[in-house]
Amino acid sequence: MKHFGISYSDLDTVTHAIRDALEGTTLTRSELMKTIGKRLKPKLRSLLNSSWNELLHPASYEEVLCFGPQRGIETTFVSPKDWLKSWKIRLTPEESRRVLLERYLRVYGPSDRLEFAAWAGLDPVNARPTWESVLDRMIEVVYCGRRTWLLKDDLDALLRSEFRDPVRLIPNFDVYLAGRDRRVLTSGKEEHKRVYRQAGWVSAVVLARGRVGGVWSVKTQKEKLLLDIEPFVKFGSDFRRFVEEEAEAYADFLGCSSGVNISWSIS
Repeated sequence: MKHFGISYSDLDTVTHAIRDALEGTTLTRSELMKTIGKRLKPKLRSLLNSSWNELLHPASYEEVLCFGPQRGIETTFVSPKDWLKSWKIRLTPEESRRVLLERYLRVYGPSDRLEFAAWAGLDPVNARPTWESVLDRMIEVVYCGRRTWLLKDDLDALLRSEFRDPVRLIPNFDVYLAGRDRRVLTSGKEEHKRVYRQAGWVSAVVLARGRVGGVWSVKTQKEKLLLDIEPFVKFGSDFRRFVEEEAEAYADFLGCSSGVNISWSIS
């Protein structure tokens, strides 16, 4: 708030305006801006139009806004009380943090308190009570030479797990790439910079047995999927075949009736 020069009163004004605007209706971003813009001072109108959603996030925390059904290429917003009629769970702030930590460990474990704090946007000191409140449900494991923790209930499943798909094509900003132990996914600094780019951009990647083996981009041309892959590692014939199978499934999903064409680039 200090960074943007706004006050708690400003946030309340925006939150109440959004709540009133979404009462019993569904609005796109532009419709929402038009509806409430006249109630806001210029600085707040400017922030409301930002693609970083600095003022929409607080409104979602206050349970007055959530994503609604897609309208063509436009995102819509609705009131949670209208959209999520069965949503009756009410947790205290500390209960919410514990649930968040448990879900984080289930998806990104093994991990540690500092990585959890970084992922959740918490101060590491403030994350300590939440971490310690769940310690009795965790087990300590060594991961990449570090002390890390995992939910006890997940240990057997992790030990039994294996790679079912040697190669996967995953899109920009995929949740798999959102963990804080990113250094284990890439082999070096240059590859890391190709995946985690400036301005928070995260590239689409080729996963080779769970690690980043390259990046990819795509476009369509006359019902054909044109896939460009820049590998970081040498892909043998078997791996290339797996990539082709993934690409064909992707083309089918997008309805590209003319199939797929793959080009392999060298950086």
